[in-house]
Amino acid sequence: HSELKAINPDLLIGDYTGAWYPTYYQVGVNWASKDFDPSTTFDWATPDYKDTGYADLLDVYMTGLYYSYITKDDIDKATGIKGQNSESGLELALDYCYCVEGGAELAKQVTMGVVPVTGSIYVEQYIGEMEKFAPAVRQSLESTGGVMVFDISHLNKHGLWGDLEDAMRDSGQIK
Repeated sequence: HSELKAINPDLLIGDYTGAWYPTYYQVGVNWASKDFDPSTTFDWATPDYKDTGYADLLDVYMTGLYYSYITKDDIDKATGIKGQNSESGLELALDYCYCVEGGAELAKQVTMGVVPVTGSIYVEQYIGEMEKFAPAVRQSLESTGGVMVFDISHLNKHGLWGDLEDAMRDSGQIK
């Protein structure tokens, strides 16, 4: 990071990961802030795991909010339980972090404000349930610093440019 910035101080350093932090350690990536201590929340994290966090080195961060559920209310409706699902063995099944709203919330929590978080929506996630596409875009816009739509070819393929524009207009992002 410091060597790249020494070459070009205006260089933006960025990263993209999925928002599913509770399982991302399985691929050896700790995109959290070095000051976030996952060992206080997740049993897989050792106390020194926080030392591998690299969000503090980023200028740009995008996170995949690739979930069928959009809001925490959707999780409550799906589980029939209001609040986090803490039933033994199911804590990762339908936890709030596995919806667009909750995933964005967790991404901001673990990055601790050291880098702006931009949510990403996967268009193909909503094929067969296209009524969820615009709400997912709106939720990303409301819960993060924007939305990255993955990807443009899917917008073209499914004729969704108008839906994207409507969702952004509904969120007040465009007039």
